[in-house]
Amino acid sequence: MKTCIAIIGESGAGKETIFRIIAREVAGKYAISIYHFHDPLNEILDLLFLPRERANQQALSTMLRQRFGEELLGNVLQRRALADSADIIVLDGVRRPQDVIMLRKFPNSFLCFVAAPFEKRLERIRVRNDRPGDAEKTEEAFRTEQNAEAESMIREIAKEADTVFDNSVDDDGSEAFAFLRLQVRKFLTKKVGLVL
Repeated sequence: MKTCIAIIGESGAGKETIFRIIAREVAGKYAISIYHFHDPLNEILDLLFLPRERANQQALSTMLRQRFGEELLGNVLQRRALADSADIIVLDGVRRPQDVIMLRKFPNSFLCFVAAPFEKRLERIRVRNDRPGDAEKTEEAFRTEQNAEAESMIREIAKEADTVFDNSVDDDGSEAFAFLRLQVRKFLTKKVGLVL
């Protein structure tokens, strides 16, 4: 049976890190794929020759959902996930109640929240620098982004999480990774029921 794991967390919390750990833990035993809620947004931005900036993604998400329904991006990811033959599908970037409704349509589904303090998340965004301007992002600019409409429901949805991953440990390499890996491994074996 296909397992669907949705990861929710504020920017810089460590959603991709959780995916990498899951992928590492299941390597050689289960096929795994990941779909990001921002993938369709980036595809549209690319078609329009617009930068993949967080502000553009947020504005586009809001406009599309207001015009075509709150479930629009969730439906896109659901169709992609259903067409995928992987044993484990990870959905990265849940942000709305309709996304959770879509997730729960999968018979074996889990919602995971990645928690990290504001300062740690800002530091990670600056270091990662995967969008234009991230390296120079000010605390004020980051706080404004976190209060944007597209981000505003994350904390509320997190209350429905089946598990919470604590990613507050300093990013000092092996110790932080080991701390997260232990949490992920416990989740995969105890809650999901995978044999690793």
